[in-house]
Amino acid sequence: MVVRYSRADHVAFLTLDNAPTNVIDHAWLDAFEAALDSAERDDRVKVLVVRSAQQRFFCGGADVNILHRSSADENLRFVRRVQETFDRLESAAMLCVAVIEGHATGGGYELALACDIRMAAAGTYRIGLPEAVLGLLPAGGGTQRLQRLVGTGRALSLMCTGKLVGPAEATRLGLVDLLAESSDIATELDTLTRPLATIPAEALAAIKRCVIGGQGQALAAGLEIEAREIYALFHSDETRSRISAFVSQGGAAGKAGK
Repeated sequence: MVVRYSRADHVAFLTLDNAPTNVIDHAWLDAFEAALDSAERDDRVKVLVVRSAQQRFFCGGADVNILHRSSADENLRFVRRVQETFDRLESAAMLCVAVIEGHATGGGYELALACDIRMAAAGTYRIGLPEAVLGLLPAGGGTQRLQRLVGTGRALSLMCTGKLVGPAEATRLGLVDLLAESSDIATELDTLTRPLATIPAEALAAIKRCVIGGQGQALAAGLEIEAREIYALFHSDETRSRISAFVSQGGAAGKAGK
């Protein structure tokens, strides 16, 4: 299986295992979508981790051989399928974390961009979107997500030159959120994900919808999304139970109301 699914407590793992470079092709997309289905069907899952079983590559991007032997219309259908798969990841109710320990280039970095948090291990591998070198553009969401992450000027500079950078430079530029020593990456991932076990899944999903839905919106529109989401949480049995327990235990809000 080129993408393997597993779960440990509240954390699901999508492990890329399409040796040697985890290239994205139709079989990869089939397996990735099936793994996403498994995660979304399991109401115990609060965090989805995308990682690689290959030592040198997180994901090397789309299979250029497919692009070479296919017509423009066939290639467009392939690109749209990649977009739809990555959109599913971005809109998933779970918090999605990319753990990068090897080359993440082209569609491989676009996969990481579709995750909510990007964690990288220190090393000598490369990260970036080099499609322009082939006369192409990052069409798996790269032109849209990278500018939202690092700003228009920096995104254009990186994409138009096809520049690849190491994980430390990627962190400095904002392409990666968290950088850890290779030996510490599992500990850092656990530090990030363990506290989420105690947070209601519906609150995590609502926060993510607010952040994703508010991107590119005027402040008023973003505040309306917040109001809609918190109104739904006010009706949640889990939320009401937690607020009641907090007040009964002498929480700050409870004391202020006495």
